[in-house]
Amino acid sequence: MGITLMNHAIVLYRKVDGAPVALEDRCPHRWAPLSDGRVDGDNIVCPYHGFKFCPRGQLVETPGKPSTPGISRAKVYPVIEREKQIWIWMGDGDPAPIQSARD
Repeated sequence: MGITLMNHAIVLYRKVDGAPVALEDRCPHRWAPLSDGRVDGDNIVCPYHGFKFCPRGQLVETPGKPSTPGISRAKVYPVIEREKQIWIWMGDGDPAPIQSARD
């Protein structure tokens, strides 16, 4: 799912175990929106050239090539799910602690 949060385009998806992932909604190769691609296991596949990115934003597969080219990583946003809500850290540095509404 593609969303815009604080003027940043973000793609949200879930890994096989259900954990949420938030990446910049832009392939670093040709800037295609990753939200137009597809999820393959824990990875997301760019719709333009089929480049596959892992939840850490690293390029892990390039179709038709034995090794991946030296392109930059997709930007990763730290994310956590608490009490049926997904929290995304948009700031610099380490994420602020997330506490329960009951705390």
